[in-house]
Amino acid sequence: MLKAPVCVVMLSIVLCAPSTVSAAKKITVTISSEPSGANVEWNGQVIGTTPLVRELDDTVFKSPKWLWSGYLGEEIAFHIRKEGYVGKELRLTSGPYRWVNANNTAEKIYFVITGTSFHVSLEPDALTRVKTEAAAAAAAAERQREGERTARGPLQSSGTGFFVSSAGYVATNHHVVSGAREISVTSPATGRTAPATVVLQDKNNDLVILKVSDPEAVGALPSLRIADAASVKLGQTTFTVGFPLGEVMGSAPRLATGTVNGLFGIRDDPRLLQISNPIQPGNSGGPLFNDNGELIGVVVSGLNAEYFYENAGIIPQNVNFAVKAGFLKNLIEMLPPMPAKPDTRSPSDATLVKRIEGLMPLIVKVTAVISTTDK
Repeated sequence: MLKAPVCVVMLSIVLCAPSTVSAAKKITVTISSEPSGANVEWNGQVIGTTPLVRELDDTVFKSPKWLWSGYLGEEIAFHIRKEGYVGKELRLTSGPYRWVNANNTAEKIYFVITGTSFHVSLEPDALTRVKTEAAAAAAAAERQREGERTARGPLQSSGTGFFVSSAGYVATNHHVVSGAREISVTSPATGRTAPATVVLQDKNNDLVILKVSDPEAVGALPSLRIADAASVKLGQTTFTVGFPLGEVMGSAPRLATGTVNGLFGIRDDPRLLQISNPIQPGNSGGPLFNDNGELIGVVVSGLNAEYFYENAGIIPQNVNFAVKAGFLKNLIEMLPPMPAKPDTRSPSDATLVKRIEGLMPLIVKVTAVISTTDK
């Protein structure tokens, strides 16, 4: 009868820490990944991150020669994992193989490590891939726009804004005026256009506050009331007024109604609300009101339907977002103190039509002249 194997190499010792118990020759093994910094897991435990370098006894790379020879008695397979990427299995060994001594009185079942350098290329998961490709597409589009600016000279971008005080302060999105050498604000209520300058900005949340230089462009304004964050609920009716598609639709502000579809943005971004209001280029920076006429957000963006169709095979319908009003409130509180004014909000029993009509003097169009050298 064949005897049980002896002298099995304890690979857990040499993988988790350099071995000091064996006099065998050492061979360096390297495990790398692209991208680096991935966890290397074995038997459910993380033993390090890539690039991982360990010195192993040479006995795990070859078959046993004698009955007392050390050998690798188990198969070795790692899992390489990194957040945002699809994990992969990395198998280091081949086998099993059978060794039998010369007189057939003992046998060993063994495995061998097949190399000294192992590399794994990780693929982004679906959401990470879409985000990466979207960023690449946006960068390519920006390069194309840069070429157009060089060829045609300065460009104009436009969006929506709204007065946050009678002192002439206007809120809008940062991206509407980013890189602008000139900014102007047009109020349909007063019929006047006035220059404006940036006084406060929050790039991380895509918000900016402008100051209009001409008091005559401001006119008489209703009170702007910001809703308490806890009052914003799924299914609430919302509306925004703005200038979708710029000059294509004309100079009059347009209404877009919808509901709060989500209290978070993409990947549960806590800064954003998801809304069903139809949003077009030109709506950016517009106020998002609840049916009480309280500000609950600043319209910021919608998903690119063409991009998602080409890359994910889906066409998102009315998946749009607004920055929560609390972030704008933080900026407003940094403005110079202003004298209290009478509450000119519509009465509580006013119809939605009357509320919208009462808020219209707040709405302005923001136009930015973008320099070819500033972007």
